[in-house]
Amino acid sequence: VALRSCARILPVVVDCQPIFLAKHEPWYYIPPRAPHFEIRLLPTINPVELVPADAGSRQARQALIAQLEEIFLAELA
Repeated sequence: VALRSCARILPVVVDCQPIFLAKHEPWYYIPPRAPHFEIRLLPTINPVELVPADAGSRQARQALIAQLEEIFLAELA
């Protein structure tokens, strides 16, 4: 959608301590203390700048996904 509309992407990182509602725990698990959420907004991204100009739609999607994965992995490291 972002590539077709040329819309900018606003990456958001949400951190929760202690971990709450994780996949491996039942939904009714209550952590020992109230969860604290930290929400960080990263700089907006122009998706058109991240993909090669001559890329087809499939290659453009794959390139954008790879770039977004790199951004999020760098933030979470």
